[in-house]
Amino acid sequence: NIIPVAMQQSSGQVQAYTSIADLNLNWLVDPDSTLTQEYGSPNLPTQYFVDRNGIVREIYVGVLSRTQIEDMFSKL
Repeated sequence: NIIPVAMQQSSGQVQAYTSIADLNLNWLVDPDSTLTQEYGSPNLPTQYFVDRNGIVREIYVGVLSRTQIEDMFSKL
């Protein structure tokens, strides 16, 4: 499962982006960026790859292509 987190964005902004980009994703909206402190992610975008046991297996800072994301999933 992929759960994108929209930091520093309102739910209206996220809905507009999702509609324009024609995405089928359910977002976690974090307008106050409280997860930045929780996960220690000072840079955006940051991707956390978490296995089925809830263990963070990989952290990647920066933009990933679809192929790169699929490769990361295959390693989990």
